[in-house]
Amino acid sequence: MENKTKIIAGVAAAAATTGLAALAAKKRATSAVVYHVTIDGDDWVVKSEGAKQAVSRHATKKEAVGAARHVAHAKAPSRLVIHNQDGAVQRSHDYQPA
Repeated sequence: MENKTKIIAGVAAAAATTGLAALAAKKRATSAVVYHVTIDGDDWVVKSEGAKQAVSRHATKKEAVGAARHVAHAKAPSRLVIHNQDGAVQRSHDYQPA
């Protein structure tokens, strides 16, 4: 009987650990920061979703996308959304921790 109790306790502990790992992975996935590259006047800006101020401002879209990729990669898990001049989404990319 003692062995059955140990086995059941071991299975319960393994299930709890697996559940905690899954919960932690889900939390990481849902807490990803979203960065947008958009135009603002004459500048292209990198802005995190919900922020009032831009992370950075650039003269060209190419420069802004390069900076945004660097930031999104460094802050993974994250998502980068690149917009056209008219505001439509051109493409997006998800970054995961290494």
